[in-house]
Amino acid sequence: MNKKNVWKIIGVFIAIILMLYWLFAGTKIEEESDGIYTPEAIEQAVP
Repeated sequence: MNKKNVWKIIGVFIAIILMLYWLFAGTKIEEESDGIYTPEAIEQAVP
């Protein structure tokens, strides 16, 4: 195995980890803000 293949494997591994982090962090942020700041909730809160 030469050095180019090793760096390619390391790069792909890091890219996969970053994509999974982006996916799960995005869904967590979306779940936390879901239903709190929607226009319908704001309209219902205003008397």
